[in-house]
Amino acid sequence: MSMASALWDWYAALGYDALNALLPYDELQEAVLTALAPMSSERLFIAGCGTGNLEMRALRRVNGLEIEALDFSASMLARARAKCAGYANTHHHQGDLCQRLPFSDDAFDAAVMCNVLYALPDRQAALAEISRVVRPGGRFILCDRPPGSDPKLVTRAHFTMLSALTGRQRLDGWLRTLGALPRLLAVAAINRRIQRRMETGAYYFYPIEEITSLLDTLGFTVMRVAPAYAEQCWLLQAIRRVEER
Repeated sequence: MSMASALWDWYAALGYDALNALLPYDELQEAVLTALAPMSSERLFIAGCGTGNLEMRALRRVNGLEIEALDFSASMLARARAKCAGYANTHHHQGDLCQRLPFSDDAFDAAVMCNVLYALPDRQAALAEISRVVRPGGRFILCDRPPGSDPKLVTRAHFTMLSALTGRQRLDGWLRTLGALPRLLAVAAINRRIQRRMETGAYYFYPIEEITSLLDTLGFTVMRVAPAYAEQCWLLQAIRRVEER
């Protein structure tokens, strides 16, 4: 097991799903799904699916959606498969996003990559593969951390949002937060390791101008960019141009 693979396996085991207790994370998942706007009978690719939170949200929202999801962490995939076990039209694959994907050209109506790109060793190759497997006119939703992002601000935003709730919603929010607290501390420790990898050059947080330029060269037209995740991510919507390769 490589050091990179071990980090994400630890993340899955120690607390990744504790993020579901954070209000900004819930808001991010909703923003991604809204930007994606999946429709019944569409075929969707989730690149770096983690523990399956986004596909579960999409499957519950849209009947007849077909999802192919890929991650290289065995521990992440085990949790994703367990969550989606009741959906025959969802398949999880272990693989490397930087290598040729096990799908044909133009196979998908849409693709999503959320907080994955910065950790990939060959980011341009991964995005080129996304371009290959998304059909002309198909959608690509890309969410990632910009330079200077600080995960501590997500926690601060969570408590600000929690304080704005009232009645039963506030009580339920506090109970979820307290129940998830030990695992959230583990998440904070892993985020510090991610930050150190960025500082050493192992990970790379794209400035939005650089990523939009790269996507343009790969055949995508960027339609919209907006801040997300307590402004610690950017959320980008793009369409693959209808043109000759």
